[in-house]
Amino acid sequence: MESPPNRGWTLDLFDPSSGSDAVTFQLVNVESGSPIQIDVRSPSGVIEAGGLYHVVATYNGNGLASGVAIHINGVSQALTVVHDNLSGNTTLNDFEPRIGKRTDNSWPFDGLIDEVRVSNVSRSPSWIQTEYNNQASPSTFMSFGIEEDQDRGVTPTGRSDTMSDSRTSEPSNHTLSFSVNSAVEASQSLEFTWPEGFSFTGGDSWYSNDWGFRKEIEIDKNKVAGAATSFPVLINSTLWEWKHTSSGGHVGNTSGWDFLFTGSDGTTKLDHEIEKYASSTGELIAWVDVPFLSSTS
Repeated sequence: MESPPNRGWTLDLFDPSSGSDAVTFQLVNVESGSPIQIDVRSPSGVIEAGGLYHVVATYNGNGLASGVAIHINGVSQALTVVHDNLSGNTTLNDFEPRIGKRTDNSWPFDGLIDEVRVSNVSRSPSWIQTEYNNQASPSTFMSFGIEEDQDRGVTPTGRSDTMSDSRTSEPSNHTLSFSVNSAVEASQSLEFTWPEGFSFTGGDSWYSNDWGFRKEIEIDKNKVAGAATSFPVLINSTLWEWKHTSSGGHVGNTSGWDFLFTGSDGTTKLDHEIEKYASSTGELIAWVDVPFLSSTS
């Protein structure tokens, strides 16, 4: 927000009228004198010192306070409307966005701020709830499968795969249990065929022969509040396989540059960003752009 007339927008942890810790969102054309702005505030006391909170404000562009929503830890807040008379442009200024204080250095934030994002769309409540579920507890948002070795394939110890037979419209009662011997090289397809007319085909395509290991990541559909596209999924986990090879793991680069994420087909590369990688422990914090999240499958 620029200096007077303070044109722009702000998301603050401060209620200027009472001095309390309410979350305040403002869209301003003129703030001083006769305000021309939207100004809404959450209930006081929703943010307490020492806590970690996920705070999101959205605006749908309708020019009214009714177009604003504030979510704290995935929950939509009941808002108090202080001003609802916005007109004119709120973005015509030459000031860069500031995080932690206003452009005139006023209202400095006393605390820690992480993962600030500004989107050019108004995120839905289900998107915000899913984002909170992921960031509040990455370990319950997803689970990891057993590691697959491209040279030896995978040994599904204690696992069985249900078969289908050639009799249409009848349930299958055939079960195949198997392990892959280390002498067998993995291929795109592993097939078993029987003269009775049923068969089993397993194995997915591998992204590249340059990557020797992979691990399936499954997102819990019950943690996805609604279908979402191009969703930034947070992965925050420590696994021994993710240690560098010098520490007994399977990662070849100490900076984690050889981490790679694909879609469920095993070949479509997904964009990602590594926030932290500890090669000696296998700790990885990364964001992956997942094309689609489903709440049903």
